[in-house]
Amino acid sequence: MLMNRVTITGKVARDVVVEDCIFLIKTSSTDASCIHGSGATDIERFMLLKNCQFINAVLGSADCDQAVEFDSAQTEGYVLADNCSSVGFTAFSTTTGVFSGTSLKHAQGPEALQLS
Repeated sequence: MLMNRVTITGKVARDVVVEDCIFLIKTSSTDASCIHGSGATDIERFMLLKNCQFINAVLGSADCDQAVEFDSAQTEGYVLADNCSSVGFTAFSTTTGVFSGTSLKHAQGPEALQLS
């Protein structure tokens, strides 16, 4: 899933909900990811990932760096992963602005747990 406001002029991922999805990839590149964005403004307001699984097949020769990756810290919105899991990645996400609310009753802004 590519989030790229720069490429698609005037279009933006705003108030996105992705629920009960399975993201499958098989890659030998450590740079690959299931959800990727290149700019700091790719997400506007929020993106909720709920009950999603991110799987990089063991047949790939290397673990990917991140399941959810943005090249820049998100400045116009947050990505909240609620009850998601990943395998075959070094980390779920290390991007500033991607949070996990799984262990929190109310995950909001800076109070949420930053994934690393």
